[in-house]
This record gives sequence, C-alpha cells and structure tokens, in this order.
Amino acid sequence: MRSRRFFNRENLAAKENLITGKIVMSDYAKNVSVIIINYNTGQLLRDCVDSVFEQMEICLLEVIVVDNASGDESFLSLPERPGLIKIKNKENLGFAAANNQAITQSRGTYLFFLNPDTKIANGQILQAVEFLAEKGKRSALGFQLLDSEGRRLFSCRRLPCLRDVWAKVFFNRDNRERRIFPRQIVEQPMGAALLVKKAVIDQIGAFDERFFLYYEDVDLCRRIKDSGGEIYFYPEIEIIHHGCVSAFYDFPATLEHNYRSFYQYFRKYYSGRITLILKPLMLLEILKKIVFFSLVASLSPRQRRQNSQRLKGYRTILAKNIFL
Repeated sequence: MRSRRFFNRENLAAKENLITGKIVMSDYAKNVSVIIINYNTGQLLRDCVDSVFEQMEICLLEVIVVDNASGDESFLSLPERPGLIKIKNKENLGFAAANNQAITQSRGTYLFFLNPDTKIANGQILQAVEFLAEKGKRSALGFQLLDSEGRRLFSCRRLPCLRDVWAKVFFNRDNRERRIFPRQIVEQPMGAALLVKKAVIDQIGAFDERFFLYYEDVDLCRRIKDSGGEIYFYPEIEIIHHGCVSAFYDFPATLEHNYRSFYQYFRKYYSGRITLILKPLMLLEILKKIVFFSLVASLSPRQRRQNSQRLKGYRTILAKNIFL
C-alpha cells in the first residue's frame, strides 16, 4: 500500500479546505509552470497530466508538454484543456533541449520539471512553493518518489565522483543517500520531479544540451550547488514514478546515451587523468552486467523480453565504450 506517513492532519485540512472552497490563495498561487517532456509513454502521460491538473486551481499557471517525436499515440491522445500548452517536435531533440524549449515559453516564477511516467500521489504543490519562496538561498526542491506499488524509492543521491564509481564497480555500492530527513539539504534529488526557481535558471543557465539524455539534471544540481544555492528534500509531496517506460522503446540506444552523458559529466567537472581511469572501470561494470543478464535471461522466464533487451544493450555498449 502507498505510504501515508506525510499525509498528516495539516495536509488533510488543506485538502478539505480546497474541496469546500475555504482555502485562502497565497501570494504564490497561479505562479508555477509544470514542464513535461514526453517520448512514447502511452497512457502514463495522460495519467500524469490529469494528476497535475488536480492542482491547477490552486497554484499552477500552465502545464507545458513537449513531445519529442513519439512513435505512439501518447501525445495525440491528450485532450485540449485550458492551461495546457502542447508542443510537438518533428524530431527527437533530446531531453535537455526539449526542457529548454519549454523554459523559453514558460511564464511561471517557479518551474516544476516532471517526468511523463510520474503521478502526483499526495501533497499540495502550493505548500512546496511557499517553502521554496522563504528567504535564504533555497533554489530547488526534490520530492519523495514511490514505485508503482507505492513503496518508497531512494529519492536523492550525492553528486557523482570517482570514489562512487570505484565503490559501484568493486563493491556494488552506489551514491544513493540512505539517511535523509524532511527538508534536509541534499546534493541531487532525482530529476523525475524537481521544483526550481525560474530566477535560478536565469542566473546559472538552463539545461546543458550536450547531455542528450541523462545527467542533465545532475549537471543542473551541480551548477546550483556551485553557485551557492541550496537544494532541499521535501517529502511532504509524494510522486509515483513508474520508471524505465521510454527506456525500453530502444534500450540499446538509451543505454548508449546514458554512458555518453556519464562520461560527458566527468569530462566537464574533472581532470583528464580521472576521465581516463573511468573507461577501464566502466568496462568491468559492463562485463559484470553482461554476465548477470545472461544468467537472468536464461534462468528466469519472467520479464524475459526486458532482460533480453538489457543484455543486447550491454553487448552493444561493450563495443562502443571506448569511443564514447
């Protein structure tokens, strides 16, 4: 069952007031632009947009959906509605470029970047905006992610460094933050749901379009931190994140983008000697993945198609790794 830990009396009262029309609009109402980038997410896009529009009367100014040349009907099936801005690209511009495309059209003081395979499960965006608007260096907020069954996911990570890569390859440890508390300063919330002040984007720049897919959110958080801004974990809002929906449309290509962006991040922030060490380390990681998914694909009939796709992807990236 979905966690209700943060659905306290205060949130219940806010919801009740919303229904009865008693809620008092704050100065931050109608001041948020939600940005969603779609690529072959099917019905999940409609569910995501519907969950967002449930918050519309309270604080959302507009919802901007950019479609990166999807091959399914996900974008075309979205009905026209007030406050919804739809942008259809003729080719896949990449996740960072599509976000920037939406940013240039946005009018909100706050930007809420939301993946299309997410759904707002609990909490009011207005409360998060009011917390972010308080005085200080608060620049962005990340939220509590849940899986499709309502179980809590690790929602924050440390910014990647060579030590983390070493720990992952040899000890199977990653850079996830395992002990985080409500409204704690963190380094990098998951980019599936990220609320950012528009003024911060104006100051440090929008997404780096050299990251076609993946690590564009990591890079943005790094630049916010380097500029002196603060990023908080705000678990009072819970977001269901189904995950890996678009990835399996063409998993080998998705995996290549992941590795390419990973190397791009380290080239941008670390010395050449460190980036040279990465290639052999990641070669070991790729070989581990090939062995693992070979065993899983042969022993487990469940999710056979996905495991076969993963195996194909890692075999493909093995040959391309040195050139990325």
